[in-house]
Amino acid sequence: MIKAIIKTISRTPIQTDHQTANPAQDQAESEDEYLGSASALLREAEFSGFLQGVTQGLDKGLHVGRMMALHEQMMMRFGRLPDETDQRVLNASSDEIDDWLGNILIAQNIEDVFKVTEEETDTTPAPGCDKPNLH
Repeated sequence: MIKAIIKTISRTPIQTDHQTANPAQDQAESEDEYLGSASALLREAEFSGFLQGVTQGLDKGLHVGRMMALHEQMMMRFGRLPDETDQRVLNASSDEIDDWLGNILIAQNIEDVFKVTEEETDTTPAPGCDKPNLH
């Protein structure tokens, strides 16, 4: 199947440094070279796709783990959570979860967990620092 596709795509044989007296052998060698290149590209694409899948899986797993940690901490601190709170945590972005995990340590009530503090939105650099104070 691959040989047929390669033949269709390009009818020009690969030039080699040596010429043989057998054109059929030259054609077979050309096809093998094409197949070797196509096979290498296919393996590279498969590996790239595999790595992308692994990365996405790890990111999703970390997100779910942080979400579960936040939910567990909130339940331990405030007891049974309202359904709206459960949904808010389930639908949150990774950045929101990270912010809320920090807030749970100082929150006096559920609403405090979801508050955006002035420190988080302050874009003026901290004293002696050239980067904005984001936390």
